[in-house]
Amino acid sequence: MNEFFCWDEKAGKIQPPPVLEEEIGLLQRLGAQSKTVLERIKFEHPSSPELARVSRVCSAAFLLGYRPGHGLFKLGVSPHVEEGELDMQAPQLGAGLGEPTVAAARDGDLWSRPFEHGAVYLNLGAKPARAGGETLQPGDARIDVQATAGE
Repeated sequence: MNEFFCWDEKAGKIQPPPVLEEEIGLLQRLGAQSKTVLERIKFEHPSSPELARVSRVCSAAFLLGYRPGHGLFKLGVSPHVEEGELDMQAPQLGAGLGEPTVAAARDGDLWSRPFEHGAVYLNLGAKPARAGGETLQPGDARIDVQATAGE
């Protein structure tokens, strides 16, 4: 279990790009070995304006690296994360993406991974990048879900 996935609790910010790249790679390697990984974030400030971005970026980093059936992600949000933390699962993980269709790919600082019903993008660069036809700001992520029949 990694309790410091994506989030630097002491500094109160998302891990720097080299650390996120390392964590994505580790998820890929462990999944390839059929090992299950639990990635967890302890976010102590539920009213922080950064919560939505932290949820997006960390969910995207997890989705880029995990192998279906071999990874779990939990975003614990509470001022008392060690005392019966509230489980606020990142909404991006229940978005209906389906299974990944291929491994994550990297084009410069932009990571992406297609899924059955969408795609995940993570910009680890210092400049905006084009992702799925739209601009993605530096240090941010987007999870696009395609509408399916009946929606």
